[in-house]
Amino acid sequence: MAAAKAGWLQNRSVNRSQDNYLAGTLNGNLFLKRTVLWEQELEDKVNALTPTQIQEAMKKHISLDKISIVKAGEFSKNK
Repeated sequence: MAAAKAGWLQNRSVNRSQDNYLAGTLNGNLFLKRTVLWEQELEDKVNALTPTQIQEAMKKHISLDKISIVKAGEFSKNK
């Protein structure tokens, strides 16, 4: 869990270093009446999540019976 959260946070940090992403985020935040502080608060909240909280949210919002799994490729080579 720690690695996933660290990766997500690092991705956001890298994105902020790209002008086009940063401009889009600032523009979106203006439209949604959010500040840069909102972005920091989001990151703090995600970083504070426990595995139990994440599991509960997954159960609430994701139905495994509605997920499709597709496998593609040449499988005869692996036999």
